[in-house]
Amino acid sequence: MNVSTVGIKGYEYQYKSTVLIALSMDFENRSELYVEKAGSEDATLIINKNSGNEPAEIQIKRESSNIDINKLLSWLCHFQEKSSDNNLLYRITNYSCIALFVTQSRCWMKQ
Repeated sequence: MNVSTVGIKGYEYQYKSTVLIALSMDFENRSELYVEKAGSEDATLIINKNSGNEPAEIQIKRESSNIDINKLLSWLCHFQEKSSDNNLLYRITNYSCIALFVTQSRCWMKQ
């Protein structure tokens, strides 16, 4: 996210969403939340389970229009800054992590 393209409201939405996620965490199982971690999305949630850690990449978007397949694909194929080989689709495919999108929009798909 860049303040020059989305404005301060986008960051405000991201910060409030991150706080909500942090307040909803399972502290009993020692889950971890990393915000703006290098090489990651807006936040990374590490869910500690008996079988091991399960990472969830969280991308927070203050989207105002309906979300269609093209928008969803652009979010999945988003590359990290100064990177040509580290996008969200690569990480969820090769590292078995979950992708979570937080937005205020509705998803709408044509059939």
